[in-house]
Amino acid sequence: MAKIARFVGMDVHAETIAVAMAEGPTAGLALVDELAAAGALDGYYLLPATRADLLRRLSRAAEAALSYRRALDLAVNDAERRYLANRLAEAQAAAVAGDGSVAPLN
Repeated sequence: MAKIARFVGMDVHAETIAVAMAEGPTAGLALVDELAAAGALDGYYLLPATRADLLRRLSRAAEAALSYRRALDLAVNDAERRYLANRLAEAQAAAVAGDGSVAPLN
């Protein structure tokens, strides 16, 4: 729980991506899942957006698409919604292709 308290109120995406860069996307995903399980950030679109990005980096396109959809449903800013909609489409295409492809960051 100490890890969770450290991240509440901070930029979830930046902090978990930092963990993912230092320790790998699996470690970042574990942190995101820990935060989600605690419920402290329910309704915060960056939590599922970050999860989706990490899943994408792990070539888990179908799961990434589900998380992008959740983030899109929670986002309120039009620019964020457009970005997430594009990422969702890319993840869905990769999932349908079944090739585990990872879309490059734009």
